[in-house]
Amino acid sequence: MNDRYLYRAKRTDNGEWVEGTLLHKSSSFSVECDEYYIFDGIETSSNDDLYLVDPYTICQCTGLKDKNGKLIWENDIIEAHLDDLFPEDISRFQVLWKDYSFKIRLEKEIYDDFSDDVSELFEVVGNIFDNQELLEVGE
Repeated sequence: MNDRYLYRAKRTDNGEWVEGTLLHKSSSFSVECDEYYIFDGIETSSNDDLYLVDPYTICQCTGLKDKNGKLIWENDIIEAHLDDLFPEDISRFQVLWKDYSFKIRLEKEIYDDFSDDVSELFEVVGNIFDNQELLEVGE
């Protein structure tokens, strides 16, 4: 499967991350009946591979990898040393989906499209759901 079309989200039963194909089940009677599932049945096609997930944690894969070969997902927190004059300085960004493309955001500023040309400069250090403190600016 092409990584770009993978999704991940937290399971509602145990809070663990699962990745695979995103499925949406809705009811025409009520919006509250909408349910989202991740199917990770790459090896099998059993219902045991279908997980109900929290819709607020759904993230799409960018299809890009960081400098360590790890897949980069929407809502990941990535960091890099971008200033050769100050190699000790670390810049952290959030990966987001906006205007039909993946972008990176530092605090409130949104930067250009996030592409393969720059992804190898970065390392995934967390995500906004589990590691929000990584994006907090010191006082």
